[in-house]
Amino acid sequence: MAQTSVASSTGTFVAIDVAKQVNDVLMEFPDGTRQRWRMTNRQHHSKLLRDRLQAVVVPPLIGFEATGNYHRP
Repeated sequence: MAQTSVASSTGTFVAIDVAKQVNDVLMEFPDGTRQRWRMTNRQHHSKLLRDRLQAVVVPPLIGFEATGNYHRP
């Protein structure tokens, strides 16, 4: 089966796996290319993520996944 990308026709997707100290981020662009990186839960890295998201022409669709008990009230 050929691998296809939903992002190719709809925009940029961002997936963030949220953890206590380090978050994993994946951005998939309309052309199917991907960028992956890790960021700490520090203000500096949050600002870098904000800058990357603001650089995207069309507002991206962002999804979060909580790791462990962080998603519970």
